[in-house]
Amino acid sequence: MSYQQDINAGLDRARNAAAVLPIELRDLRLAILSDLHRGAGDAADDFRACKHNFAAAVAHYDRRRHILAILGDAEDLWECLPAEVVREHAASMALERPFLDAGRYWRFFGNHDEAWQHRLLVDLYLRPLLGPVEPIESLRLQVTENGRPLGEIFLVHGHQGAMLE
Repeated sequence: MSYQQDINAGLDRARNAAAVLPIELRDLRLAILSDLHRGAGDAADDFRACKHNFAAAVAHYDRRRHILAILGDAEDLWECLPAEVVREHAASMALERPFLDAGRYWRFFGNHDEAWQHRLLVDLYLRPLLGPVEPIESLRLQVTENGRPLGEIFLVHGHQGAMLE
């Protein structure tokens, strides 16, 4: 298979395996944040310069009762250990918890944080900050307006087929 065929097959697999969630358009207040790449706080940490912007954005979306979708690569676990990232960014990670507590939170794993597929790592590092979080690979939103189907939104980080299996 070619590289593009691998990606297509990976995305097809993720779409077919995704949970389907019906949602009314009026309820679809969605903030999607992706590729935060929180690291160990050193010069290679892409998130370090953005943490105040992240905090302001999350507070804004929480006040307006948006659903928060963290769409993968929230942590850069290719370059850092989970313990390093949590130690450095526990405060910013904890800002996501009110969304989960209110039932307005979806956390996806990407290729840089695919370790969150493993329950043991989630239990050790994410749950103490976020609560009963269950990172997912993908989600399909079936959008309706007054019960009439409008279409589908497919949420996925997007490196399927390009990731090491």
